[in-house]
Amino acid sequence: EEAFDGGESVPAVTAAAEEAFDGGESVPAVTAAAEDFAVGAGETDERNAASSAVTALSRVTVTRAAYNGSDNTLEWNSVENATRYQIAKMKRGAGVYTYYETAATAYTDSQIVAADTYYYQVRAIYTAEGQPTVYGAWSTTKTVVTMQQPKVTLKNKSNGIRAEWNAVGGAKSYIVYYKTASAAAWSSVTTANTYYPLLNVTSGTLYYVQVRPVGVKANGPYSKVSSMTFIGQPAVTVSQSGNSAVLRWNAVEGANLYEIAYKEKNDAGFLYKFTHDTTDAESGLSADCEYYYQVRAICDNEAGGSVSSAWSSVKSVRMMAQPAVTLTNKTNGIRADWNAVKGATQYTVYYKAHEDAKWSSAVTANTYFSVTGTFSGKVYHVQVRPAAGKVNGPYSKVSSITFLGQANPKGSAVDTALSWSAVAGANQYQIAKKAKNASGFIYFTVQDTAYTDHAENAKTDCCYQIRAVYADESGAETYGAWSAVCRFINGKALNGYQTDGGKKYYYQNGVLQKNRIVGTSGEGYYYADGSGVCCVSEEMRLAAEFIMRCGKGNTLDERMKTCFKYLADNYPYARFYDHPKSKKDIPALAIDMFKNKKGNCFRYAACFTCVARICGYRSRIGVGCTGNGSPHGWTEVYMDGQWYYFDPDMQLPGYGFPDYYAYKMSRHPWNVRTTFTSEVTLSGGKAVWN
Repeated sequence: EEAFDGGESVPAVTAAAEEAFDGGESVPAVTAAAEDFAVGAGETDERNAASSAVTALSRVTVTRAAYNGSDNTLEWNSVENATRYQIAKMKRGAGVYTYYETAATAYTDSQIVAADTYYYQVRAIYTAEGQPTVYGAWSTTKTVVTMQQPKVTLKNKSNGIRAEWNAVGGAKSYIVYYKTASAAAWSSVTTANTYYPLLNVTSGTLYYVQVRPVGVKANGPYSKVSSMTFIGQPAVTVSQSGNSAVLRWNAVEGANLYEIAYKEKNDAGFLYKFTHDTTDAESGLSADCEYYYQVRAICDNEAGGSVSSAWSSVKSVRMMAQPAVTLTNKTNGIRADWNAVKGATQYTVYYKAHEDAKWSSAVTANTYFSVTGTFSGKVYHVQVRPAAGKVNGPYSKVSSITFLGQANPKGSAVDTALSWSAVAGANQYQIAKKAKNASGFIYFTVQDTAYTDHAENAKTDCCYQIRAVYADESGAETYGAWSAVCRFINGKALNGYQTDGGKKYYYQNGVLQKNRIVGTSGEGYYYADGSGVCCVSEEMRLAAEFIMRCGKGNTLDERMKTCFKYLADNYPYARFYDHPKSKKDIPALAIDMFKNKKGNCFRYAACFTCVARICGYRSRIGVGCTGNGSPHGWTEVYMDGQWYYFDPDMQLPGYGFPDYYAYKMSRHPWNVRTTFTSEVTLSGGKAVWN
């Protein structure tokens, strides 16, 4: 304690405080009657003093009065001329003393009871043959409580200082006194435990603690004063950087050193190292291994002592492997693919054009990402970093690719001749050819942007695809995405509607059209799905025709919005009572609306549900009633991750709402209640109402 405190004198609890705690009890001195008894019958002090060679003895000073766990031990100084010593003993509450004599300057009293209080006085005696007995004055009264002195240890914990001590026999509770070094007064608390946590402590501050046991009849001795500087627990974070684990923690007030415990998951025990910094990096770690870390703060003082905080909570990091990224040119940009990294929950993708100064970034849970908005002939760089929560893995190597746009071939009406526009950045083109009954494609390369196939089988049924190629000086090649298929029959590129396997398709300059409305006003309009199959269901055919005739704009989104308003403005409301009972009733309602150009809410809803599906959205009709119970129908369209209400009937001019008020509503103002919904999908050239 002295070494830790630098020799500082720590005040104990004062005698005044002890008296106050004991209730101010007055301890009786040895009575005159007891002294007369000891002197001897009929003898007086005057006679003794007149005839004795030794006329006076010094007062005894008791140097020790303590309980050792089984006995009370007294020690005192040797008094000149004393031949023996008399001990007066009284048990608390007894009212009378018992006397013992000894020639020694110490006495062991084994006639005691645990957890009680005893009072002792000692005086010197001189006796010699033929001479009267001389008595010295009684010593001051010494009190011994037959309870052990507790031994207190202090420990820094995460939220304060924990004081612990041994259980004292006979104690029913303990008073804990505590204060800071700078405080004048002690605080105290009573507990039945053999520990006490000091909370709301301040890091870097010195605290004193003293404990006193409390018995039924007596209070035990105070412990020695224990002291400790509270050192707060550091808050640690760990992250991965390359093949290193990087630890960071807050500076702890009062600390001038930090200890780091670290281990790999399967190691038997921790290793330790020290630093004066609040960060540390452990390098050379293995991928897909988990590592554990703890940090504690230390205060080293000039006297060589030290005190440590509680260890931080254990932090772990699983070293994630470096992802390997591959880049591929696609129709609408560059696709980055990489291997799944064990332990990663997401990936940050960094990308930029070669000449750009700053990187753009995006976060994804997938192992792929599409870089869009690219320009043909430009070089792009991509880098990927795995992460798990706040822990980041190593960056991938930077991958680069020259983006090559997609060639758009056109087939001629004669000689199996193809042509396409030059693709920026390409210096050659690869052509893939497949005859109808051939087992696979054959490939050849050209430098021009046109090709005529003179092969014998070119006059049969052949399909062609083209992709741009950039070959650098080393011979390494970068490929663009394959074009759409261009189909020739008998040397002529297909055009217009074609029937194959009972399904209708539409070709333009030999290229099969997909995901769009195809045809002309003369040929008729249909919607071709992602496979190029035209939907021939009547309600969808009429919807495609309605969009092309009434919708305005360059995109299907724009046409969908103008079709919504056109319905409300130009197809008047007409009352009908054939309300739909199930999904099988929906197509007829849509067909009637398209053909007769008037209808009720259910017809508006069925009609616009078809329009929204052809424009590329999931759509469904809602059938039910308004909040006041009136039958009602509406459309719901799935956008931005949720279903929105679209209600052409609500947009009718008679209601007086602003334009597009009832277009894309997150909630319906009429508080509609749904009886059933039916979503329309396209499959094999037919509309399916689910």
